[in-house]
Amino acid sequence: MNVIVLKKMKKGFILAAVACLAVLGANAQSKQVKVNVVLNPALSIEVNDGSLDQGQTGLAENGAVNLIYNTATDYTTGVNKQVNDHLKVTAVGTGYKVYAKASSNVLTRNGGDGDQAAATMAGEIVSVKVGTGSSFDVATLYSDRAANSGKGKDIFASGNSNSSASVVAQPLNVLYAARALNSTEVQNFLGKNNKTGARYTVDVVYDILAD
Repeated sequence: MNVIVLKKMKKGFILAAVACLAVLGANAQSKQVKVNVVLNPALSIEVNDGSLDQGQTGLAENGAVNLIYNTATDYTTGVNKQVNDHLKVTAVGTGYKVYAKASSNVLTRNGGDGDQAAATMAGEIVSVKVGTGSSFDVATLYSDRAANSGKGKDIFASGNSNSSASVVAQPLNVLYAARALNSTEVQNFLGKNNKTGARYTVDVVYDILAD
């Protein structure tokens, strides 16, 4: 095959390629796609598991909030625990209220030894405070649950019904406290011949509603 033939073949290939591109260009089409971003109202509340106690010993439990009396000062002044970033709240489209309710109006004994120990601890001994809200004891959190269609006590509020009050993943601190105990109370809770201490428990449930 001589040089002249090769040149003619090369020229033919180029012309064919140009012709194909021209056809493709003539058949090209464009389509427009609309992209919408839609913001809908949302409400959620979560407990940060990482804020719960870990590495506990004795009667204290992992995955819980433990209020522990260890010293004479603890018994005479009470104990408390500030749990930072304990709750995570999202309220889109409105402000919100956090409700807290207790599973019972008393704490139930479920750990420790001792004879003739009290089976329950009065709910007035333990209190809960969310953020900058007021403090309410367990007995109140239970009684308001019964009186308020199961919602519990409105323990903290933020913003109003305007969408400008919206928050996403807002952290809330919670303060748990147990008041001072007198001699008679300690004797009742420990019972006789107690060598290990005692543990009393209640569950607190948090809900969120639009303001």
